[in-house]
Parts: sequence; C-alpha cells; structure tokens
Amino acid sequence: MVGVIKKEVSQMTKYYLKMDNIMKNMFVVALNDELQAQNEQDECLEETKALLKKVIRPRSETTADYSRGTKADP
Repeated sequence: MVGVIKKEVSQMTKYYLKMDNIMKNMFVVALNDELQAQNEQDECLEETKALLKKVIRPRSETTADYSRGTKADP
C-alpha cells in the first residue's frame, strides 16, 4: 500500500512540476512581448526587465535552501 501511495505522489509531483514549468514559460513569453512593446514605444521600464531576470534565473538559485528554511520565500 505504501508503494502505491509513493508512486501516486511521485506522479503528482512530476505533473505539478511540469505545469509549473509551462506556466513559467508562458509568463516569460508574456514578459518578452511586453518588453518588445515597451521598446517600440521607447519607454522600456526597468521593473519589467528586473522581473524578467528574476523569473528566468536558474531554479537552483531560487529553491536551494527553502526546504531547510534558510531562505525566505520570494
């Protein structure tokens, strides 16, 4: 019984990680579109650039120590 539950949890974990990556990619595309529109209007906002950098940084930088409680959640 424990093996079955562990397998189901593993499958759900993979599903949610996959969905998280899809949502993140969609957000990055939207931010890039926004930056392009801002550039066309000659008013590129630094906040948009900063948000894009924050979103696309490697996962290891953002989740490295959260499980141990040594970093505050962003």
